[in-house]
Amino acid sequence: MSLAASTAASELPPPALSPAERRVVLAAAFLCWLGAGVQMGLVQLSSRPALVAMFQRADGATEGDAYAADEKRVGDGFARQLAALQFGAAVGGVLFGRRADRRGRSHAMGLSVLCYSLCAGAAFFAQSPTQLLFTRFLTGLGIGGAWPTAVALAGEAWPNAAKPKVAGVIGVAANLGILLVAHIASEFAITTSTWRVAVLFGAGPALLGILVFALLPESPSWLATRTSKSAAAKSAAPVRELFRPALLRNTLIGIALATVPLLGAWGSSKWMFPWADKVAHNQAETQAVWAYGAVIASALGGWIADLCGRRITYFTVSLASLVINLCVYQFLQPGDPLFLPAVFFVGLSGTLFFGWLPLYLPELFPTAVRATGIGLTYNSGRIATAFGILGAGLLMQTFDGKYELVGTTTSCVYALGMIVILFAPAAGKK
Repeated sequence: MSLAASTAASELPPPALSPAERRVVLAAAFLCWLGAGVQMGLVQLSSRPALVAMFQRADGATEGDAYAADEKRVGDGFARQLAALQFGAAVGGVLFGRRADRRGRSHAMGLSVLCYSLCAGAAFFAQSPTQLLFTRFLTGLGIGGAWPTAVALAGEAWPNAAKPKVAGVIGVAANLGILLVAHIASEFAITTSTWRVAVLFGAGPALLGILVFALLPESPSWLATRTSKSAAAKSAAPVRELFRPALLRNTLIGIALATVPLLGAWGSSKWMFPWADKVAHNQAETQAVWAYGAVIASALGGWIADLCGRRITYFTVSLASLVINLCVYQFLQPGDPLFLPAVFFVGLSGTLFFGWLPLYLPELFPTAVRATGIGLTYNSGRIATAFGILGAGLLMQTFDGKYELVGTTTSCVYALGMIVILFAPAAGKK
């Protein structure tokens, strides 16, 4: 073969994935994000029992002693645990997204799964709230990396017509993981004496990470950018590209659009779980009911956005989430007959966003910087969310440990979403 022919052959685009390979990629991305949901569910359910156990020991009380936890102290500690997870996810989203644009989607996705699995299991050895906080941050690194790598890889593996369905599959995965943990916790309660065993369950997806890293096909779209010098140059410094004039507006809008549902879920809705644990001792059941609504919503979010339009869907969901959260915190209490049905609708409304985001965010960025763009926008929202959660922890002090007042205040973030979406670029089907 002549040099010219060899060069031309090397510049041919890589072959598209076969139907079987596309299904394998989608299944791997689904399991990757489902595993991340398992970690999130475990953090939510294990943090309060772990903190109470640690405070009990620090106060010199033995396990058999009657111990009344200081709810303001526990609530503030709970907020710190969630915030550490969010800070870690924000950093991990950028780090693993950048690696996905430079080294490949499947490579980075496998590493992210290994990261969140091994670090979640390491929480077993934590002896203090600070040590537990550190493991939450490291687990968050992998969770943050799982999102952009799974979304980019699955989205690029399938044709445009299938993207709303792909977005629904990815969107539903994490909530199925949360639901799985809730059901297990309903059968095997996570208490001050069993929380260490529970967190070991989070190490299970490590095998998936090894298989993804070693065997999963790479994205043809990403491989095609390797033959383009301009695209290769962009992917060598993807973060810088996102803040150049051509993409700056999309980047800032993407950050804002991701922040609202993240802060709404973690800074507002998630307070229903420790509230239910305090009042009715049915935290796992409350999380399970929320997760059922979330699973349905995340499966439908991409389809609804494609049918009704990206912007009108986001605006309507923001309005619905605001109204439903306020109604729960203002007019209901855990143990009321209508509390759990209302929690179902909180999960339903607030999680439609997470079927919408994997459809909309990839449309804002070109292939060469797509994984970094998705990771930076979605997970930068986690930084604001982490500060919001810490602020909610301070509100626990201000409101004397009253979860309903904290939730009422933080629910107002959904009003911001109704404003931000008015400035969003029109992407995809209008």
